[in-house]
Amino acid sequence: MEDILKQIEELENRPLDEQGAGELIILYEDLLLSHRLTKEGQIYFSIKYASLLNAFESYEEAYEALVHLDLTEINMQDRAYINSLLGSLSVKLDFAKNTQDYLRSGVEDYQELSAQDDIYIPMYVNSLINLINYYHQKKMHHDYEIYLNTLNGIDVGYLKPVQIHEIGFNNLIHTNHLLNVQKYDQVERSLEQSWRYLNLFENKKSRNYLLYLAIYHQQVTRLNTSLNRFGLAVDSAQAAINARLELYNMSPEDPNGISNLADSYLVLATLQRNLNKNAKLLDSLKQSLFYLLMINDEDSYALGPIYLTVAETCSHLDRYKEAVEFAQKALGSFQNIAREDNDEDMINYDVAVVYRILAVCHLGLKDYEKAKDYGQIALEYFSKIKATDERFHFLIGSCYLIIGETDYYLHEFDQSLTNLRAALNCYDQIYVDKIQYAPIYRLIAQNHLALKDLDRLYENLLVLESLLEKTEIDQVEYLLEEKAKTYKLFSKYYLALQDYDKAIEFCLQSLSNAQELSMIDPHFRSFIANIYQELAYLYYQNNDPRYHEIEKLLEEYTA
Repeated sequence: MEDILKQIEELENRPLDEQGAGELIILYEDLLLSHRLTKEGQIYFSIKYASLLNAFESYEEAYEALVHLDLTEINMQDRAYINSLLGSLSVKLDFAKNTQDYLRSGVEDYQELSAQDDIYIPMYVNSLINLINYYHQKKMHHDYEIYLNTLNGIDVGYLKPVQIHEIGFNNLIHTNHLLNVQKYDQVERSLEQSWRYLNLFENKKSRNYLLYLAIYHQQVTRLNTSLNRFGLAVDSAQAAINARLELYNMSPEDPNGISNLADSYLVLATLQRNLNKNAKLLDSLKQSLFYLLMINDEDSYALGPIYLTVAETCSHLDRYKEAVEFAQKALGSFQNIAREDNDEDMINYDVAVVYRILAVCHLGLKDYEKAKDYGQIALEYFSKIKATDERFHFLIGSCYLIIGETDYYLHEFDQSLTNLRAALNCYDQIYVDKIQYAPIYRLIAQNHLALKDLDRLYENLLVLESLLEKTEIDQVEYLLEEKAKTYKLFSKYYLALQDYDKAIEFCLQSLSNAQELSMIDPHFRSFIANIYQELAYLYYQNNDPRYHEIEKLLEEYTA
């Protein structure tokens, strides 16, 4: 026995490699099996043996070395260590039995020891961290919160850097849970704790700090978004991106880091969409796409939704050629999905949405034949889908609206009216406030004007006027635009009746709304120039001396 103890002492006093550890494990086993140790000796060397096995990831053997020990009448320090280690090993081995008891016993013993001597506080902290990690794994959120609050109450002066990191991360985990269950009143307090530990990091350029910082700002973004504080959410989303960019610069080849950075730009893009900042939205989408292309093939099905969103955003900005390019890429990606995915409804839906955007773009490019073809293809794909939600009806209605508009420009007025009525039928299933029908009724009125059916033109104009008066919608720009265009149609109606005074009256109303809108959206200036031209014509026909004044205004405006 003395020989074994001497060999153990020699090995313990030198740095251990794998071979040395193996030799020491054998010596511990021989000593423990010799049955010549006292109870204290048995406990002492069992702890050493189990700790070494644990360090070299022999968890099952370490567990077996401790689980049968008699822990009665031994000192509290050893009992605390053994229970904590048994609990930790049980978690690693996914043992359900006694795991919580071991961990809590370790916490209780170390709590008592730390009350007697500060030297035990770091061990108490470790036991608490092990316990809350177990509660997190088992989704025992209430217990997790109780012991996390205990950790947060410990004086940070006693904590080691690694413990600060662990506690900070556990606060982030808890914040994530609170966000998921929508306990927003508690989220801000939890974020304050996370921020407190983040500020205790010594190295603000370390990978751990930047990772935790990125997660913290993502959680702030989620909270602000949930509370509709979109401006603040944009700021925190940008802060998360800045942290992710620093992580990317540290490891530019890390696919997870690249993917997380791309996702962060998508979050920012979503917020910018909510704020109607389409130009910034497009920049964020393209940044996301830039990073995703580093880890995906150009025609990867994973990129389809982003290509589609970029195409849609470009179309909103009237960048139709660019939109067509991205829509075609989206189509290629979705066709790849079709070869790998059996969800036909999802594939048909995505493809239909792409063809609808292509129809919008070609309408904007005044290629009416292609716009009509793409609109009809979109309808064919939508007809294959078993869906009844509002978004679905809106998209089908918008396809009929696009086709109806192309028919109007192609002078197929009767066909245009048929498609516009089909659009109305779709919108009937989703809109309560009928103001959303205004663009359709305007197109119907324009068709009746082209067909010189003045009675029906007037009927539709009255419907439009009623919609504008009764609506409770608070979208100022939308209302101003609809009023400007509606009053312009009223003017055309009275011009057809050669009632120049009435035509001038409505033309001036149209101008007033258009001028108010142009102060919000400068792109509407071209519409104002068109009204000036019509007003000049009406003044001229009515022998109104204001004709010369309008001529000068029009000259200055177009200049």
